[in-house]
Amino acid sequence: SMVIIEVSDDGAGINFELIRKRAGEKKLITLEQAASMSDAQALEIIFLPGFSTSRNITNVSGRGVGMDVVKTNISSVGGTIEAVSARGQGTLISISSASGYADPTRPPGDGGWGLGYGMSKACFHRVAGHLATELAGTGVRCYNVQPNLIATERIAADMAEFGIENNGAPADVIGVVINWLLTDPEAESYNGQNIEAQFFCHERGLLPGWAGPRANDAPIRYDLSGKVLLDLETDLRARLAAR
Repeated sequence: SMVIIEVSDDGAGINFELIRKRAGEKKLITLEQAASMSDAQALEIIFLPGFSTSRNITNVSGRGVGMDVVKTNISSVGGTIEAVSARGQGTLISISSASGYADPTRPPGDGGWGLGYGMSKACFHRVAGHLATELAGTGVRCYNVQPNLIATERIAADMAEFGIENNGAPADVIGVVINWLLTDPEAESYNGQNIEAQFFCHERGLLPGWAGPRANDAPIRYDLSGKVLLDLETDLRARLAAR
């Protein structure tokens, strides 16, 4: 039988050039070796005794004692260890708000939100789309996740006086949606988009036992500017093509 233990993190990744440079400075490899070795070969250097990329010695780093000990102990029981690193890959998830694309139903102080709050949320709402375009091809994916009303202690404490019940969805809804975006291969197709978390969760059955989102009966007016312009441009192209 075989036991496989995989440990991963979402850090910045390993700087291969820095590994080559430090290894050369410590005389662990020659300049010629540093210039010719692949990234995979450079990654093996982290297992050499005495190697560290840190210039400062602390209780936890800089002494070159760590990964070589791990490899030695694993090898002593007949095991193997392999390191894999990819720089510039990851996922950015912004928790957005429908207040960024909807008008308040009440004035500030009476259950509604102020102009500054709405403006900041509206700007933040554009982050995923912009970054998805800017970082295209880098392996970085970007999403907005709009939770809608979630049952929290803060809602119960602050909003009852305005007649807003603490009957939102459980916070687990947001957790399972984010987990899906991080782990499911299909998530790539949603890169740069806004995810309406409650509907997304219920449609995919991500939280078994949850009945699904409640209908919002508040007279909210959503901003449909993008949809209006899209319809106008689509109609215009159709009329031009028909000439």
